[in-house]
Amino acid sequence: MNTNPQIDLPLLDEAATALRQTGQHESRLTGPQLAQIMASIVRQFLAGQNMVRVADPEMSVVIQDSRGVGSGTVIVQSPISATIRVNTVLANAAEPSRIRLEDLNVQQQAGFAAKIALRAFDVENLARTALSDPNRAMEFALADQLATRGARLTSVGLAFRGDALAVALRGEGM
Repeated sequence: MNTNPQIDLPLLDEAATALRQTGQHESRLTGPQLAQIMASIVRQFLAGQNMVRVADPEMSVVIQDSRGVGSGTVIVQSPISATIRVNTVLANAAEPSRIRLEDLNVQQQAGFAAKIALRAFDVENLARTALSDPNRAMEFALADQLATRGARLTSVGLAFRGDALAVALRGEGM
C-alpha cells in the first residue's frame, strides 16, 4: 500500500522498467536523489504517527569520500509546534552491498510544553530505530515507489562509491 506521494525521479521509472524486463537494475544515486528518497523514508515513518501532522520534510545529502552526510528539517504542525533537525552520516558496512548508520544527531526546537511532549515521543530513539538498518529503510521506501510503477522489489544492495550511492536492485513485474 502506497502511503507516500510518488517521488519524481526518472531513475525510478527506469528501474521499474528494468525490473519488469530483466529482474535487475543498477544505478548510482547522487546526493540530491538520495535526499528525495530519505525524505520519503521520513514521510513513511511519520505516516505511522496518526496524531502528528508535519510539513513535508526538507532534506539534503552530500556524498563524498564514500559516505553520505544528510541533514533535514521536519516542522511539526500539530498537536504541538516544533522544529526537528536531524543530521545523519551513513557509511559502508563491513558486509558487501550494505550501508550503516554511522552517526545521528537530533535537535529539537520547541516551547516548554512541546519539549515535554517531544521527550515523551522520544524522537531521537524513533529516528535511530527507523535508520538502524538503512538498507531495510531504503528497500521499504523504494518498494513503495516501484510498486506504483508496476514492479515488485525483492532485494536492494547499497554501497557508497566516491561521490555516489551505488544501488543494485532485484525484482520482477507485478
